[in-house]
Amino acid sequence: MVVRIDRRAAIGPKSESPLERATRGGPIRSWKADNRSATDADLLLSYGTPDPRADPSIQEIGALAPTMSWFRSQGNRFLEMISGVPLTRLAFGVVMSFPVKDREQGYKALAKLLPLPIDAEGSSDLFYQINRPRRVAVGSEEYSINRLSKWMVAQLSGLLLQGAGAESFALLPTFVVKVELDINTTPASDRRFDSGKAAQMLECLEELAKEISTRGDIP
Repeated sequence: MVVRIDRRAAIGPKSESPLERATRGGPIRSWKADNRSATDADLLLSYGTPDPRADPSIQEIGALAPTMSWFRSQGNRFLEMISGVPLTRLAFGVVMSFPVKDREQGYKALAKLLPLPIDAEGSSDLFYQINRPRRVAVGSEEYSINRLSKWMVAQLSGLLLQGAGAESFALLPTFVVKVELDINTTPASDRRFDSGKAAQMLECLEELAKEISTRGDIP
């Protein structure tokens, strides 16, 4: 989740920022808090101890539904901690993957999720990206939401080390269908979210991500 804080409410560099104040005493369980600037904050849920044998871009943290449920509870907790700070933009991002036998099987899986024909047997290096903005109602207001998705089949490989001085073995290539989502509110200079409305919006962004994960790229 990315939170953009109202510049007029930002705290100067010599003071404690809202993000630092909210996470004082250490990270929230397996959160990583990254205060990129006086007006931006990232909350990242990532793999605790990466598997050295796996591609660093594909590290699983669990099934989508229970992981997002936990993420929502912690996101709401964070929003409560910074209540009173006006927020101007919210975004929810997730990287999903599932294993397939080979590239051909991966392309056949993508063909069921994307609105375009795919020559599974005679194609390679497929990368599909699209943004499908949608108007949604949250509470009594309507918002424009960007729904950016990226779709591909990734081939993973690596080395298995058996110990100091021992031989290393090349792992057989594995394939995964990989989907990256960035669901976010469009910038609006006159719009502010309080903590209650931000929690409602976060739930909306997550539901839009779930919809894409099950139904694919749809308007």
